[in-house]
Amino acid sequence: MDPNKSSSSFDLRLWGVTVVALVLSFFLLQAQSHAGIYSMTQFVEKNDWSLALEPEVTLTSGAGFATSVKYTRGLNDISNMQFGLGTGSGARQFRMGGAYTFDFIPDLEGQIGVGVGLQAYYFRVSAEGSGPISRLDLGPVPYLHKSFEVDGGRVINPYLSVPFGLAFLNGRYLGTTQVITGVALKTTEHVAYNVELGINARNTDSYISGGFTYFH
Repeated sequence: MDPNKSSSSFDLRLWGVTVVALVLSFFLLQAQSHAGIYSMTQFVEKNDWSLALEPEVTLTSGAGFATSVKYTRGLNDISNMQFGLGTGSGARQFRMGGAYTFDFIPDLEGQIGVGVGLQAYYFRVSAEGSGPISRLDLGPVPYLHKSFEVDGGRVINPYLSVPFGLAFLNGRYLGTTQVITGVALKTTEHVAYNVELGINARNTDSYISGGFTYFH
């Protein structure tokens, strides 16, 4: 098989999943809150930075469309700082937060990368039968990831995470758990494309997201 044709087919499939997620989003209306991990597993070297655009479709608690921009700065050999800002339709009106990540076991040949992000996100969401309310989510985001080089020198990076923690809203708190899996395809030194699936385990949302990250 022609490797160039195989590479092109892979790109088309990845773009197809992203486009379907974006098209579906325009026909869905309401949602709750989650932050996802998206570009968190793509480590940025010290003094470098990345900028990610993450449109998403929420699949539970009604449904809805939201989009986030995430800026990541490399701090040292094992740590990044990430800041996120986003908005959405229906119940998902606004979000803002960040994460400090420790990539303490690097992704090397023959070794799976392991890290954890300490994440905090503030949301404005609409509750059924009332106006907008505030919600603050706090907790660790442990993750595994492994990079593989594919045709044409491109790098594919699948990852798995189980974020958990507490959500504070309306004078009470809830335990939260979510299972997140995804894949990033880095096509050049500066650009990667992501597709991500989040599954609600407790007091979060299920969702599909897809977009791209620029690395400087």
